Amino acid sequence: MSALRFLYDCDPGADDALAMLLVLGRPDALDMIALTCVAGNVGLEPVVNNARRILELCGRRDIPVYSGAARSIMASRGRASIMHGADGLAGSTLPFPTMPLADGHAANEISRIAREEGDCISAPPVR
Repeated sequence: MSALRFLYDCDPGADDALAMLLVLGRPDALDMIALTCVAGNVGLEPVVNNARRILELCGRRDIPVYSGAARSIMASRGRASIMHGADGLAGSTLPFPTMPLADGHAANEISRIAREEGDCISAPPVR
């Protein structure tokens, strides 16, 4: 059985960082082909930096990171830096990333990758 190929859309703070570490530790089962980021508990810049920091920690500079929305389009959200720290990783000492962001906006890349990948597995609707 081949690894499940997927794109991970996230706002890497501590929870997404842990999920990334778990996924990247199982390349035999899960193949992260791209990572897209939006602002979340902290702003967009720390979020894309966190994504690249985690990928570099895992030796996965081959996974492109695409930057997306800097704010919610549906509703304003407060930041949770009181819990997550200014960088979203509670002041992690991981080095600043050196890998560049990939060219392209996250929303466009999600669409492009979905078209190129063909059959997609989607999660059941949230109820």
